[in-house]
Amino acid sequence: MLKWKEKIIFFLLIGCLVIPGCKKEAEEIREETGEVPKVEINTDKEKEESEDSKPEEQETGRIYYIDYNSGEMLEEKVDVEKLDADTIWKKLQEKEMVPAESSVLNFVQNGDALELDLDSNFGNYIRRQGTSGEYEIIRCVVNTYLDSFSAQKIKITEEGQVFESSHSIYDNYFEKTE
Repeated sequence: MLKWKEKIIFFLLIGCLVIPGCKKEAEEIREETGEVPKVEINTDKEKEESEDSKPEEQETGRIYYIDYNSGEMLEEKVDVEKLDADTIWKKLQEKEMVPAESSVLNFVQNGDALELDLDSNFGNYIRRQGTSGEYEIIRCVVNTYLDSFSAQKIKITEEGQVFESSHSIYDNYFEKTE
C-alpha cells in the first residue's frame, strides 16, 4: 500500500516541477513579443463555418409591385445570388404580383430585347383580373424584367403562343412605363 502512496507523491512532485517551468517559458515569450501566447485549435467544424460565412457575390435586380393599400406601384432593389428569369419571377411571387403556382417556361435576351414565355397559370390569372388589375400586373412584370436585365423592350408569350387576355392581345413588345 505504501508503494501506491509513494507513486502519487512522486507524480505530484513532478507536476510541481513541470508547471513552474511552463509558466517561465510563457513569461519569456510574453516579454519577447509583448503578447500573451495563443493556442490555436483547428477543427473541421470551424473550417466549415468559416467557409459558409464567406459572403457570396450578390447581383442586384429591381422588383416592381403594387401596394394594395395605396394603389401605387412601388419598386424595390433586391440582392440575389444569381440574376436570372426564374429568380426574378420568384421575387415577383413573394410580392404576390404573380401566382405562386406559375412559372417561367423560357427566357431569351437578345441585346436590349427580352422574350419571356410564361405558363398557362399566369395567363389564367391575368384573364381573371379586371382591366386595371391586368394592366398593373403586366406593367409590374414588364418594368421588373426590363430594369433587372437592363433591356429596352420585352415580349411576353404564353406557352409559346401569343399572349391573349380577356381585354387585349399582346403580340407586340412592351416598353417600360411609369
